[in-house]
Amino acid sequence: MVIRPILNLQSRLLVRESMLMVGEAVARLSREHDIPLPFSAQEAPDTAETDSPPEGMAGMFARRRTMKRSQLTGIPAPHAGLGLEMYVQATSPLRRYLDLVVHQQLRAWLTGTELLDSAAILERVGAAESVTGSVRQAERLSNKHWTLVYLMQNPEWTGPGVLIEVRGSRGTFLLPDLDLLTWIHLKKELPLNSEVTLQFKSADLSVQEVYFIIQNTNG
Repeated sequence: MVIRPILNLQSRLLVRESMLMVGEAVARLSREHDIPLPFSAQEAPDTAETDSPPEGMAGMFARRRTMKRSQLTGIPAPHAGLGLEMYVQATSPLRRYLDLVVHQQLRAWLTGTELLDSAAILERVGAAESVTGSVRQAERLSNKHWTLVYLMQNPEWTGPGVLIEVRGSRGTFLLPDLDLLTWIHLKKELPLNSEVTLQFKSADLSVQEVYFIIQNTNG
């Protein structure tokens, strides 16, 4: 088993921006032609909590914690996280049911056949949301399980960790190479965004806990 970081290629940026453009275009088409669709909306975070965030990775982590959950609604509404006036998820009908519903609505509009009304759309939103949380949790648990399996198969693993939060004597570290968070007791004070070398110590698959020790500090 091998874990490799996803490369930050320009092609990934192109695909991401194209998906956002499609989502915004579909939302505007829906508003202009009164096509009932499930809009994705997100309220802006409380500005008081983000007035003076730290810099670097720690600042990104702090900002993320202030972000509110996105909501699905039957009317256009701003999506603060994307910075868009309105947005509809529409580019993944093979893996997201509501994207498929969007495609069905667009096809019906293009062919002049009967559209689902707003009540029917919201009914499908409710059906999808009733299982979405469980699916996402299962995905998170599966990803962490196999990450821990990888570490147990590679007990000499070492890699960088970035200090992104401090609470008392406990520091939260992000391990970019594993997309993993870990909590370590700090024997000395370290500034936020300090990069250290972490060494894998042990893992318990039954409770999905993993432990690291700080090997050295890179500043």
